Amino acid sequence: MRVEWWFTHLGDLFVAAAVGCAIVVWIWLNLNRLVGMAFGVCFSGTFALVTLIKLWTSRNLPQPDHVPLWALSAGAPSGHAALAGMVYGGAAAIFLKATRGPLAVLGGLASVAAVTLVAITRVTLRTHSAADVAAGLAVAGIFIAIFAAVLKAQVKDRDATPLALGISMAVVAAIAMLSHIRLSSDQFL
Repeated sequence: MRVEWWFTHLGDLFVAAAVGCAIVVWIWLNLNRLVGMAFGVCFSGTFALVTLIKLWTSRNLPQPDHVPLWALSAGAPSGHAALAGMVYGGAAAIFLKATRGPLAVLGGLASVAAVTLVAITRVTLRTHSAADVAAGLAVAGIFIAIFAAVLKAQVKDRDATPLALGISMAVVAAIAMLSHIRLSSDQFL
């Protein structure tokens, strides 16, 4: 398997949901329940909105291999990009708002790198157009903004340690990816 597939699978529904659950557990134990519930609701909202939009685009737009790079296709918005954006973008918000120190910056950068790698690989693997990926990131952006607002309102100090969050995300992502369980939109739409 090419390395691009490993990166792109970070945004797969199964892998992203598993990492999202690890993040919710960390939030629940280290911040507060409301922030944990907000993350879960925002993840679910991202998934639901992507699914609704895909139902329309799959019937009304051409397949990704028949559109130019900057045109929307039947695969719009990219679910991988949207879920990666929400999960790892939300994690970046946590690292930068609720934790401190060099590990917090490293966690934030690693989270942004994960989103970037998923977005790039969706285009380079020719599973989506760049416009599809941008649409997925836009959907994620809506829910990241909501989550970040809740995080800002609820977290006043930066006392949580980022190490456990980073390790749990990495371990859960590795286990989920090594399981070879994948849930693409083709399987549930």
